[in-house]
Amino acid sequence: MRRCGDGSWDWLDIRLGGASAAPGVRVALAGTFGTSMIRGIATICRRLPASVLGFMVVGGIGFVVDACVMMLLYKYAGLPLYLSRVLSFLVAVFVTWLLNRSFVFASKTRTSARAKREYVGYLAVQTAGALLNLGIFSSLIAGFPGLRTYPVIALMVGSGTAMIFNYYGLRHWVFGPAREH
Repeated sequence: MRRCGDGSWDWLDIRLGGASAAPGVRVALAGTFGTSMIRGIATICRRLPASVLGFMVVGGIGFVVDACVMMLLYKYAGLPLYLSRVLSFLVAVFVTWLLNRSFVFASKTRTSARAKREYVGYLAVQTAGALLNLGIFSSLIAGFPGLRTYPVIALMVGSGTAMIFNYYGLRHWVFGPAREH
């Protein structure tokens, strides 16, 4: 943690998986409340395996892709909300598969010949997670009609829950050690 000369903001370096040589981010913070909160989050992040943190970053990217595609299709292309949601899901799954297989669950023994079979397994886990996500999304939209104006809120809750399910499914079924042979 380094403080700016005039004390108006802090720089906090966050390293993935607690390793000093691991990739990280530098965050500019305003005030002591933000600094304390980020220190707590950084402490938790240091204790998590790097694959969990990488998965969360890829999940965040997937969420942005999902949300942007959904909103573009729903608000600007005029497609129905649920059709927009299905199409945005398919785009996000492809993007996250590429990122997860390249960075989070990367393996020197994985060949491109396995890519089709791996993608089918990835799609199966993601589809199960999507059904969980969609169930939560639909329940929130139905239970709170005001969320139709801001469907990204329901998307966020469903996506966060499904992300936990997907991590365990991918780590143990699709990209697990037994799948490397």
